[in-house]
Amino acid sequence: MYMTNQLNSLFNEVFPYRERQKMEYMLTDIKKVDENYVMEIDLPGVNKENIAISLEKGLLTVFVDQKAQEGEYLVSERLHGEYGRRYRVSTSLTEEDIQASFKDGILTLTFPIDKKIEKKMIQID
Repeated sequence: MYMTNQLNSLFNEVFPYRERQKMEYMLTDIKKVDENYVMEIDLPGVNKENIAISLEKGLLTVFVDQKAQEGEYLVSERLHGEYGRRYRVSTSLTEEDIQASFKDGILTLTFPIDKKIEKKMIQID
């Protein structure tokens, strides 16, 4: 329990509340479908034109730059501004391997499973 509290404390120091909120905002599901990974990233209220996806050395980055709409807000709970999230993927993955679509506030990324790095269980004798 003590170690968990220390890790939480360190996490809170490294990532202030607003930064944690930004990371948590991009809720992500990753599943296997046939021979592919399918990532579904929640981006409610975001315009497709404000999403950038990049891949470099095994890091898949989803970046959002969503400006607030004009008007005087009484309540504003949606995240605005610049934020992003990185996902570690196979270094053999290329931009051409990734299919991206955006519908109903969900960004879907589909890419092939790299059989060379798939986790294998080790048998204990």
